Parts: sequence; C-alpha cells; structure tokens
Amino acid sequence: MKKEITFSLIGCLLTVLTFGQVLSDDLVGHQGIEIPERTEALQQLFDQAKYLENYGTAQEIEQNRLAIKNEWATISPEVAALYKPLDANVNTTADFVLSANSYPPDSEPVDNFWGDEDLLLREGFVDGWDIDAAGSQGLFVAGFENNGGESEFFIYRSNDNGGSFFLWADAVLNDDIAKGKIISLNGNGNEYLLAYVLLENGQFSVMQWNIHNGNLVDTANITFGVVDFAVDQNYPVGTDTRRVFATYLKESLACDSILYSARSTAGSYGMEWVDEHNFFLCIDEIDISYGRNGAIYATYIGLSTRDLYANVNSNFNDPTSWDGDEVVANGDSQESRNPIIAATRNTLGSDKVILITRSRDAGSSDGFSHRRYNRESGGDYFLDQEGLPLPNNSIGPMDAWVRRESGNEIIRTSYIREFLDDSFNDRAQSYTYDGDVLLDNEVANDVDFEIWNGLAPATAETPVGYAACMVFARDSGSRGLGLYFNRDTEILSTNDPSTEAIQYYPNPTQGILQIDASQEMERISIYSVNGQVVKEFTQLPANASLDLHDLPVGMYLMTVQNRESNTTYKIIKQ
Repeated sequence: MKKEITFSLIGCLLTVLTFGQVLSDDLVGHQGIEIPERTEALQQLFDQAKYLENYGTAQEIEQNRLAIKNEWATISPEVAALYKPLDANVNTTADFVLSANSYPPDSEPVDNFWGDEDLLLREGFVDGWDIDAAGSQGLFVAGFENNGGESEFFIYRSNDNGGSFFLWADAVLNDDIAKGKIISLNGNGNEYLLAYVLLENGQFSVMQWNIHNGNLVDTANITFGVVDFAVDQNYPVGTDTRRVFATYLKESLACDSILYSARSTAGSYGMEWVDEHNFFLCIDEIDISYGRNGAIYATYIGLSTRDLYANVNSNFNDPTSWDGDEVVANGDSQESRNPIIAATRNTLGSDKVILITRSRDAGSSDGFSHRRYNRESGGDYFLDQEGLPLPNNSIGPMDAWVRRESGNEIIRTSYIREFLDDSFNDRAQSYTYDGDVLLDNEVANDVDFEIWNGLAPATAETPVGYAACMVFARDSGSRGLGLYFNRDTEILSTNDPSTEAIQYYPNPTQGILQIDASQEMERISIYSVNGQVVKEFTQLPANASLDLHDLPVGMYLMTVQNRESNTTYKIIKQ
C-alpha cells in the first residue's frame, strides 16, 4: 500500500496541496488551502481537546474549538476561516417533517434467536433501515417507506434485549428518503435518538427524538446538494459533550460528487454542524468510523480511478487534521465496492482498524468476494484476508457496528450472500471481528425466504450480553418486503475479575456484592438474562457494596459505567 503527496500543475506552477490529496484523476484541481505547521500553542490546544472529551464541559469544548480558530487566525486567516457553521445549519429550524407521533409499548416478549423464525416488525414495503443499541434504553430499529414524493420514517424499540419490539415513534416527511441512519445519545444527561436522513432532493437533515417518551423534539437542516453520507459519534459518558461526525458527498460541476466532512458541536446533541472540510476529491462511495481519543477513520472510492482510499483524522474531524490519503487498493487491478470501515476502541498509536470491501479482479464479471484490510498501531493498511471466490456466489452490501466502550475490540459485521443462479435463497450473514480475525460466520435469517439484496443487513449488539443482532427485509422483486429482526444466542462470558480494573466478590453471592474499582463509578445496572433492569445504583465510590438480597436466585448481568468505559460482568445470586 502506498501513501502519496499531492501536487497540482497549474499555470506551470508546482504547488503543494494540503489535506493529503492524491495525484490522480480523482482530484478536482488546486482549490485547497495550505496548512502551516502547528505552533506549540496550537498543539497544546489540540492536546487539550482530547482531555476535554472525557473531563470537560460542552462549553469548555466549544471554547477550545474557538481558541484553536483564534490561534490559527494569528498564523493564517484562510485556515481560521474553515472553522465556521455550515451555511444550511445557521438557522436550525427545518420544515421537512409534516407530522410526527409517539407510541406506548404494546407487545409481549417472544424468544428470538438465530435459526428461529425471523421476528416481523413491520409488514409491507420498506426502502431502508438501521439499528442501534442504547445501553439501558434498549434497542432501536428504524426504517422508512417511500411513497412517491412523501415518505414515512418509523422507529421500533425493544426493552427486553430484542425479545420483542413495539412501534415507538414515526414521522411523515415531505420527500422520499434516499438514506437514513440512527444514533443513540444515551448516558448521563439529556438522552436523545437522532435520525439522520438524506432526502431525494439532496437535503441532508436530522430529527431529534426524546429517548424516554418518543416525542420529536427538534429538526435541523445540515447541508444541501448531498448524494450520500456516513455518520458516527464519540462516547464520553456525558451526553452534553457528545458529538457526531460525518463524511458526505456533494454534487459538483467538476464531477458527480465531491467528498466533504463536518462535525456537530458539543452541547447541541448532534443538531448544530460546523467546520466543513472539502477534500477536493471526486468520490463515489464512503464510510466513517470513530475510534477513541479523537481518532476518525474514513474510506472512499475514487470516481474516476476506482482506487480504494483510506484517511485518518486525529482530532474529532477537525478540518486541519486529516492525514494524507492512502491508496489501499488500485482500481486498475482490483474492483472494490461498498467499503465499510470500523475501528476498535484504542488510541491512534495502538489502533486496530478493519476496512472491508466487496472485491473482484478489475474487468471481471464473476461474483464478488470480500477483502479485509487492516491498520495496526498507526501503520499503513495491509491486505489481511481475502475471501475465497466461490462458484455461483457473490458478496452483497455490508454493514459494521462497534460497541462504545474504551478498549473494546469486538466489531460486528454483516453482509448479503447472493446465489447468482437463484438455486438458493440469498441470505443475511453475520461475521464477528475479535481484534485479530473474523470468526463465527453465521446465517442470521430463515433460509426458507429470499433476502432482499438491495441494501446491507444492519447489525449491532444487544445492550445486555452483547449478542449479535441484525435487521433485514425479504425480497419483493424490486424492494424490501417486511422489516425483520433476529439475534444470536451468544452471550459474551466475563473475564476473570482478578485481571480487570474492576473486581467484584464474592461471586456467587448470597446478598452483598463488593465492588473494587480504580475510580468512582457513574452507574451500576443489574439485568436479568432477558435484558430487563432489576436494580440500578448511581454515583458510587471506587469501593462500594451492593445489596442484592431481594433478587431471586439465578444468573444476572452487571454493567459498570464510569467516565471511560461501560463493561458487563456475569454474576450469580445464590
């Protein structure tokens, strides 16, 4: 793999381009701003930003952002001008929602695991979907149906670890939806479910629901002229310091679509967007992932060269912090499609990132296999695994999901397995990355039914026990038919508590469980095995005693949340 520095020959002048652009047919031309080296004062401000993610307030994070802008202004006013609100986001009032409703729970729990019958959430046509886990707030599944100029966006919720769902909220929008993604802001403070939608008219917008009652709180336009987007968030315990990060493609006169990035401000709960960055690259397909401590990872495919690119931003999507684009695979030899990128929850110097694509030899008409590229400890990407091409098989669209927990290395991925001659039904399959390899390749759906291969099955984990789960639709011939959910039976076992930063004993316990931690604990939640909260403790000292005398005999899952992690342990009550 190679990294390339970009040069652009304009008017016989050879000019160094900033932002890590690549000398290729994908480059729009020299329109970038040269980024000078950081002063010592600037570097201290960037270092402060990483500290403030976990220990600062929303106001301090925004003050830090403005201090960075002001320091740049003393060096380069052009660079300082990059730190500004997006034009469409200056006024956050949006009118794309025609009506909205919220609904109370109305379903009974039912067992639902891989191999059992798929759980039908919604009948009829469905054009897109997503899933997210919100800790003690449960699982959320969103979908949308287009109706020729008007669309319905709907959200289902599970409070019992995916055993059952109920319609939680819906909204009617004034245009068809091209893409939708949900992000749950759950933790200490105000809690919301965010739905980011791309309308067919190119409007990139967000809806904000109160996570407790399903009421639509606010809507906002982010920007216009968008043709695709990807979003992710960081995960400090406090929701008021949470931020959402995006890459997106905008229409351009120079080419079909140019790559941009932006971020929401701390304290706006994903609604106010700033600091748009133009990569000046003509791009076709994109994805983004947050790692830890400010690290953002992006991937995209060149519109002209079909090269597979990767890039990293070290400072929360800061517009001056993108590294040089890395060419991971050359389009003239390898056709790469639908790239997904996901990062384990490690810092940049010790990171592990996987980039997976549908792949085949350039010019081939065979089915797609998969290729997995890895980045380790800040190095370049390298080809780590290549799927064996199988006759009559092709890998379809893929998805990935990472638990928001420092140090976590479990990445859930999903994909469509297509049978080219239709001798078998297409399937939704689950693949797990454990920090070293992909394992547990399992079929997630009832194989008696054809899965619609027009969209990736969305994947996540259950909030309790970390069981893989997935959302998909069956095939109608041209659209998804019915929104379905299924989940694995796998419950991750706990590590030996003697090796953990948190120790708990005695286990089994007859009533009193002693917790010894390295720091104060924000919240301890005790769950039954079906995912229901049976006890909760908040604002605990580093050494605490939990009274569990009133719990029935049996196995429980205990989630311990502090500023830097949210970890689950298995306990037994005798």
